[in-house]
Amino acid sequence: MKKHFILIIAFCFVIIAKAQSQPTKDFLIQEGKVGKLEIDMSIDKIKEIFKPDQIKIENKKGEGNDYSIYKLFVDGDKKVSLELETICVDVCVIARILVYSEKYKTDKNIGVGNTLAELKSKYTITTITGGEDGIIVYIDEMSQVGFVVKIPGIASFPGKKFDKTVLNDTLKIESIYMY
Repeated sequence: MKKHFILIIAFCFVIIAKAQSQPTKDFLIQEGKVGKLEIDMSIDKIKEIFKPDQIKIENKKGEGNDYSIYKLFVDGDKKVSLELETICVDVCVIARILVYSEKYKTDKNIGVGNTLAELKSKYTITTITGGEDGIIVYIDEMSQVGFVVKIPGIASFPGKKFDKTVLNDTLKIESIYMY
């Protein structure tokens, strides 16, 4: 009887640990989605998801177009958690999402702060290109999601292709880029 009780307790701990290691739906990164946000979603909907004090807006001009950057702060984060870039035609929609918070994870528990070794153990790396803020590592499982790292001694030129040999397994993911 005592052995059964110990086995039941151990089983419960395993289930609890497994559940805690998985991101909740509010913090899940998927193809085209981060939590409740989606690419091409009307920007007006963020007011239903985030409180006004969690939203900071910067208006920008570039290439003849006006657009806005929405900086979102998730409870507990002291720095910007998410950054949304909009595009406006008839309605303003989310065009790009940048994830800076370690709270957001993929279904395989990979996010900001994880190493490239951890990323490679869960996903298949397909392409490595230069980006505005570092080297972007793309995976086969989510084609429009890039994991941004900075490689010491290697300059990042947007669009420049890199070979997988430039990647060091100890490099940490600094942000996640989605378009």
